Amino acid sequence: MLIIQATTSRENSDYLTIIFIIEKTSKQKIILQNITSENQSHIELVVSYDLLADLFHYKKKLINVLTQISNSQILFDFSSFSSTLPNCTELLKTSLKAILYVFNPQKCQFKKELPNVDYNLLIYHSAYPDLEDIIPTTQRLMQWVNTARYLQDMPANLMTPVLFTNFWKDKLKNMKNLIMKIYENQELTKMGLNLLLAVNQGSSHRACMIIVEYQGNKTTSEYQTAFVGKVITFDSGGYCLKSSSGQLGMKFDMSGAAIVLAAISALAEQEVPANILAVAMLTENAIGGNAILTESVVKSHAGWYVEINNTDAEGRLVLADGISYAKQTYQPATIIDVATLTGSVKNALGVNISGMFSNNEKLVKNFTKVTKNTLEPVWWLPIQLENYDNLTSEIADFKNAATNREYGVGNGAAFISKFAGETPWLHLDIAGTADYHSRGTGVMVESLVEFIKIKNF
Repeated sequence: MLIIQATTSRENSDYLTIIFIIEKTSKQKIILQNITSENQSHIELVVSYDLLADLFHYKKKLINVLTQISNSQILFDFSSFSSTLPNCTELLKTSLKAILYVFNPQKCQFKKELPNVDYNLLIYHSAYPDLEDIIPTTQRLMQWVNTARYLQDMPANLMTPVLFTNFWKDKLKNMKNLIMKIYENQELTKMGLNLLLAVNQGSSHRACMIIVEYQGNKTTSEYQTAFVGKVITFDSGGYCLKSSSGQLGMKFDMSGAAIVLAAISALAEQEVPANILAVAMLTENAIGGNAILTESVVKSHAGWYVEINNTDAEGRLVLADGISYAKQTYQPATIIDVATLTGSVKNALGVNISGMFSNNEKLVKNFTKVTKNTLEPVWWLPIQLENYDNLTSEIADFKNAATNREYGVGNGAAFISKFAGETPWLHLDIAGTADYHSRGTGVMVESLVEFIKIKNF
């Protein structure tokens, strides 16, 4: 049994104590009880202990409640909790992630300094004497996770491509071991990033590509991994317009790049001995007089001509140019892209498991192993021959979307895979896991950091 007790003072009331009792029962279940001294209410959540997706669901539930706590004293009692050290560590991370997050939806202001949180960790389990030692590093990692969550939570009118870029310029200006490069429309045109620019045509906000370089391995100049993230700060669907309900939550379409930039920042702060690159492709997908027309043909950075037969399949377009640029300019050993790419992945896997596509089985196995420790589950989905057939075009090298919906979740991955080519590549579709109850989760920041730290590339 693990007991987490949080005590906090609220306005015009006495101290409120919230106790979570997490217990593994004989039926292989985890019971999460929430008992508050305010009204003595009792809430019980029972999930299957054997399914990682259920643990991720529990993790989101715990964060949702603990995020409401501020200026709190947290007591962790592992004395009778019979579990592995990674599980104990993840429970600690989950709690710190929640209580360190400050977001005011009215003022939409981000507090860059750590909130004033007082917590104590009591450990009586002799098997884990060093658990308390991980708190400083864990706290900083969770702050980077929360940075991604903050960007996700911001309304689209307050997180345009320019504001997103300015945020990271300010955030990284004092990190001497990171090099940040910013390219806007005129430079992007010269560089041939035409797919990104095509998506940007209807927006009043200019497009941008952010490159962040981290060289922590002084023995080589080669990049082990390139992270590529999608930033559509708002996705209207373009002329293939989304419905009014379909546009809800589209502020989260920038999650991929927020996550990869947070991950590389955490790695740099921890001075991990690896050379990593992060590429963020920024634009809105809006409607305007100059917006890209359906069935337009555009030359990609890789040199292929793409028929854009669906303007609402824009994420794969910006990722394609980003991956192509990373490959040709930096020649990374592996590429991992992160994006809220398809609604179809939610139909396939629900909202607790991220979709994963790859051209490399070893990469899949290594990354899956990491996500089991971070409680950010993934599932390897296939790219079938039919997915490639669906992208056949009569007027271009291929098109960006299929007219049939049977293979929807794989069509986007098939398109992106063409640009990854033979480079070991992993595509993470987080459309189902990027947010929970309309709040960002920062999913995959922990997994990307851990993946690099244990040298799984």
